[in-house]
Amino acid sequence: MKQVGNQQVARWVFFCQLCSWFTWYCCTRTLTNTMETALTAIALFYYPLEGSRSMNSVKYSLLVALACIVRPTALIPWVPLLFRHFYREQRKLCLVLHHLLPVGFITFSLSLIIDRIFFGQWTLVQFNFLKFNVLQNLGTFYGSHPWHWYFSQGFPVVLGTHLPFFIHGCFLAPRRLHILLLTVLWTLLVYSMLGHKEFRFIYPVLPFCMVFCGPGNRSKVGLWSYAYENYTILRATKKTYVWWDLTGYNQTCGAAPYKKIMDLSPGYSLAHLKAWRKAAVSFLLLSNVLLALYTGLVHQRGTLDVMNHIQQACPRGPDPASVSVLIMMPCHSTPYYSHVHCPLSMRFLQCPPDLTGKTQYLDEADMFYLNPLSWLQQEFRSNASLPTYLVTFSVLEKEIYAFLTSGSYERTAIFFHTHWPEGRIGSHVHVYERRLTSRVNTGGN
Repeated sequence: MKQVGNQQVARWVFFCQLCSWFTWYCCTRTLTNTMETALTAIALFYYPLEGSRSMNSVKYSLLVALACIVRPTALIPWVPLLFRHFYREQRKLCLVLHHLLPVGFITFSLSLIIDRIFFGQWTLVQFNFLKFNVLQNLGTFYGSHPWHWYFSQGFPVVLGTHLPFFIHGCFLAPRRLHILLLTVLWTLLVYSMLGHKEFRFIYPVLPFCMVFCGPGNRSKVGLWSYAYENYTILRATKKTYVWWDLTGYNQTCGAAPYKKIMDLSPGYSLAHLKAWRKAAVSFLLLSNVLLALYTGLVHQRGTLDVMNHIQQACPRGPDPASVSVLIMMPCHSTPYYSHVHCPLSMRFLQCPPDLTGKTQYLDEADMFYLNPLSWLQQEFRSNASLPTYLVTFSVLEKEIYAFLTSGSYERTAIFFHTHWPEGRIGSHVHVYERRLTSRVNTGGN
């Protein structure tokens, strides 16, 4: 942002990005969306926007290609940007033959070779991704939302308290940045066409949005830049016109006061903005930090804490696999061996999507939740095969109480999970340990 605006605007954009609760929440997780967002933000630095002093077609196209290898959806926000670059480029043939095609060919070839090594056969991962998520739309197996979800819920939640500053910045932003706003709208529209929707899918557009949040707090130079971009010539009086040069040089005819000219700018005046700037910064910082701390340290933490507990229960003897764990939760609720670091025998409820076209397909997790007690009794008809530990949400305790009693299980640990339990997700995570020589605890901790 410093390359196309001024340092003051860049500082506000950087501040908005850093204090975003969703940045704190998402970027600390090992998600491909995090790498996709990071590469997209770096590529934007080299993208040829008007006034940019860091434009480099090879560098930004290489970063975009790498992002697409990591996650093919990274191409979505770059479609309008690539078309704009091609449309405005005078040497179109040179751009395609000397920059885009070589970069695309090299990165795509490397992707094929890497996939060939790991899969053991030639595999076009990008096509498989498109086939699974778009052509077959199998992502809806993991949940679906209405078409307007990103506009009515997803996008406002991701922006959080930055939303009013984003809207304000959209009115103040110069015309050369309108392509970024178009990119955000385009990305939301494309993702809205897919049934399966998640907050993290639109994480890559967050840096684009922060470009508009920053100008909402910008200084005198930013207002003059806006005036130049949108009006070219401002008339403060009948005899006075003002031009603003992007390099910082201005020419004034007459003696009109600056305050009168700046009052013609849309949005808040500089005096009003200065009066509320500290309050706005405090509001953004406080609201986002509190939300980031809650979602990062409190909300849904039980499924992480329980794996640390299981790791501590790992036996130090020669045969740690003699201890077994059954996780009776919606699939992928907990991490796995990445947190346990011990060769325990662990099992969780499977939820693979249906690739055969069955109309009444139920995965293992769905069959379990239809009748948890019956599923357990059929799965473990012999007491010899009972797992050492059972991990489940608190909502299941009453339903499987008979099995816990007959199997000599005692509740040995409880971990807080969420203040908002819903459906199969309980407020706490319970750990039950099979103890043959001890009395079963039927009501205590």
